[in-house]
Amino acid sequence: MWYAKKYEPLQAGSIDGTDTVPHDHGILRAQNASYVPPSNEEGLTSDPYKTLFVGRLNPITTEKTLKNAFEKFGSIKHIRLVRNLVTGDSRGYAFIEFTHEKSCQEAYKNSYKMIIDDRQILTDYERSRTMEGWIPRRLGGGFGGRKESGQLRFGARDRPFKRPLHVAGNQSMPEILPEHRFDDCWRRNSTTEIRHQHFETKNNRPAFQYPKDSQHSRTNGPRISRYHQPSSRSHQTHHRDRSHQTHYRDRSHQTHHRDRSHQTYHRD
Repeated sequence: MWYAKKYEPLQAGSIDGTDTVPHDHGILRAQNASYVPPSNEEGLTSDPYKTLFVGRLNPITTEKTLKNAFEKFGSIKHIRLVRNLVTGDSRGYAFIEFTHEKSCQEAYKNSYKMIIDDRQILTDYERSRTMEGWIPRRLGGGFGGRKESGQLRFGARDRPFKRPLHVAGNQSMPEILPEHRFDDCWRRNSTTEIRHQHFETKNNRPAFQYPKDSQHSRTNGPRISRYHQPSSRSHQTHHRDRSHQTHYRDRSHQTHHRDRSHQTYHRD
């Protein structure tokens, strides 16, 4: 099994990612679609890296039911159950924003295929603002689907790609890298990792800085702080200890010879 790192409609429509010709009209619509992800300018203030997508919900499931089911993974900031604008009925999916990204990751790992209101749900990270080339289901893209719809989409945790065994003349072998073995490979090179690599303080400055008068810099030498350089006092103490060791060794050597001379005297 392997997973898609970026969304390609033609590849997502194939069980092994080898198709070069679309086999349904949904793939054609996705290829011709021009999707613009929602942004903060449109009033969307949620963090995509803390947001979990929940699908295949029972129509009777409410926001309160979702909160009771997911608050065990961490503090929940907001729940948006998508409803029909005219009737107000649930459309069967929701977005849950957690207070912390770690809570979202825990929910992603442990809530997959969980049962809510007698329905087996599907959970995934939000992809619309984080996955390259994303096309939603309503435009012929997305992932998963059911056989009855005739528009299955592969490459995610619900329906991963199978490793190609035979490539026909109208197919092409995809490039499968070791990182494609992970179902969240598309998030691993995103800004969420870059954000965690820089530890910052409340002043938005690095938690540790090298002194300006230090001879070592990030480009001209090893990254050694002045707090880790040995002082001259400790250096002198080290030599003094070595001189004492030499003095004691000389005394013990003399004592050893004196004992040998006494032994010789008594033997004579």
